Amino acid sequence: MQVTSPHGVSYHYGDKVEKGTFAFTASENGPYSACFWSPLHKPPLTTIVEFDWRSGVEARDWSNVAKKGNIEAMEIELRKLSVTVRNVHAEMYYLRDREEEMQELNLSTNSEMAIMGFLSLVVCVSVAGLQSWHLRCYKRAATDREIAGIDKARIRERESKDTDTRFTWFTNTMCVS
Repeated sequence: MQVTSPHGVSYHYGDKVEKGTFAFTASENGPYSACFWSPLHKPPLTTIVEFDWRSGVEARDWSNVAKKGNIEAMEIELRKLSVTVRNVHAEMYYLRDREEEMQELNLSTNSEMAIMGFLSLVVCVSVAGLQSWHLRCYKRAATDREIAGIDKARIRERESKDTDTRFTWFTNTMCVS
């Protein structure tokens, strides 16, 4: 049996092996090939090959890891990872709560801004209405004063004419008597 890497490097070579187990760590990416052969026999033989190819986590023999005494180191590492996961989980909940608070603040600020905008619109329209009313009143008063001024001038003219005729009448009557 022979195991070869994609670039032709031989990782395992076994000659005249009837049974066994072996492992290797791949250092190159790509497809690895495993070749099995049996020598020519007379008469020909039927050869049975049981082949179990594992990779990744499955390739590790966990029973040997426990036997070697690495379990304590792994247990410590798992506890560290557990604490890290709890911290990340707590941070996620904290961030989720902060996001909810920020959304509530955003909504309340938006509603307050809408109310303030509406109030400022009402104030602007009210001020415009008051200005319009004031200008109408001012123009009406000016027109009334102008009309009143014209009427007073006419009254003065009439009075002055009447005074002249009275004076004339008075002087004429006095002279006649």
